[in-house]
Amino acid sequence: MGIVLFVMGTIVSIVIALLVGGLLLPRTHTVARVMRLRAAPETVWSLIADPAGYPAWRDSMSSVDMDGTAPLRWREYGDDGALAFEAVTVHAPKEFKARVIDDDVARQAERCFSLTPDGDGTHVLYQEQSSVNNPIARFVFRYIMRRTGAMDRTLSALATALNERAQPEDA
Repeated sequence: MGIVLFVMGTIVSIVIALLVGGLLLPRTHTVARVMRLRAAPETVWSLIADPAGYPAWRDSMSSVDMDGTAPLRWREYGDDGALAFEAVTVHAPKEFKARVIDDDVARQAERCFSLTPDGDGTHVLYQEQSSVNNPIARFVFRYIMRRTGAMDRTLSALATALNERAQPEDA
C-alpha cells in the first residue's frame, strides 16, 4: 500500500510541477532560424510559396491537399500528423507567411519565410510564432521538445532541394 501511495504522490507531484512551470511561461513565443543559400530569391520562393509541391522536397511531408486559392489554404500530412494552413502574407519573392487554422491542436502557430537578396544568393529567415494555451503543453513544448527541430528539418530539406548543403543557425 505504501508503494502505491508513493507512486501516486510522485505522479501528482510531477503533474503539479509541469502545471506550475507552464503557468510561469508566456503563452506566446517566437523562434527564428536563418540560412544562406546560393540560389536566387525567386528560385527559393518557387519552393516555399507552392504548398502543393512540398512533398517533393520536404522529407517529413507525405502529401498536401489544397483547399482553396483565395485565400490560399492547404492541409499538410506528415510525420507530425495533419495540419491545415492559410496563407496570410504573400509578397513574392520576399515574404510568405501562413498560420495554422485548425482549432483542435495544442498550439496555434504562424510560420513566416522572409527572403532577402544576399550577393548572388538568398538570406532565408524562418520564424515561427506559437501560442500554447494549455500550461502543461506549454512546459512540454518549451523544455522537453526541441523547438527548432521541425524548422531545421524544413530548412535543411530546402537546401537539399536546391542541391546545397547549407545549415540552419540561430537568428
